[in-house]
Amino acid sequence: MYVAITRAKDKVILTAAKGKGYDLDILTPGLDAAGIVAQEIPFNYDDAIAPSPGDPPPFALPTTVSIEPVKIGVRGNPGDRPDDLRALPRQFEYQVVEVIREYRMSMLGLVRSVR
Repeated sequence: MYVAITRAKDKVILTAAKGKGYDLDILTPGLDAAGIVAQEIPFNYDDAIAPSPGDPPPFALPTTVSIEPVKIGVRGNPGDRPDDLRALPRQFEYQVVEVIREYRMSMLGLVRSVR
C-alpha cells in the first residue's frame, strides 16, 4: 500500500467498511501528519449495482445445414491397410526409439548424430 500511496499522481482512494477502527486506525496518524483530510463518500446502492451488459447479438444463420446423423467414434486410421499396419512398428522404432538411443549415445560422447 505504501508504494501505491507514494506513487499516485493525482489522488488515492482508500476504502474502509467503517469510519474508525481496524486498519484505518493504523493509517490515521500518517494521514493526519501529511495534512490529508479523510472525506467520507456515502454509500449509494444504485451506484453499486453493475449495469446490465444487455442481450448478446443473435447467432448468425448457418451457411450450410447437414441433415446427416452425427457419427460417434473413431472413423478411419492412417494404418487401416494391412501393409500400413506392418509399417507402424518400424516407423515408431525409427521416429522414437532410434532418436532416443542416438540422443543418449551422443550425450555420452559415443556417437555423433548425422541427421
